[in-house]
Amino acid sequence: MREGIGIIVGSSILILANLMSLGDPTFSYRIIIILGLLFSIIYGVFEYKEYYNQIVYSIILAVFLIMIWALYFIQPVSPMDEMFYLFVTGFTTLMLLGISLYVFIYWRKKSDV
Repeated sequence: MREGIGIIVGSSILILANLMSLGDPTFSYRIIIILGLLFSIIYGVFEYKEYYNQIVYSIILAVFLIMIWALYFIQPVSPMDEMFYLFVTGFTTLMLLGISLYVFIYWRKKSDV
């Protein structure tokens, strides 16, 4: 059951994030949150299929991080919200990197057993 947790949690929070953004269409952080949650769904798929290729996972992580930071530089944000937007982008980046480090350690321990 642990394999499907990433898919279930990521999907449900992704749906909630989209519903929250319907109330406020100017909520500019939703795209970063959605990308972070899509990455958790991808992790769930890797676990479900028991596919532990770290190179493919790293490439997917790099693509998501490039998309997140490209959105930071492309998307217009009011000067008042720019610091908070930078905080959300940085926090999401650190969170994805931390989770990926944990995943690599977990996969290494799982392959040693």
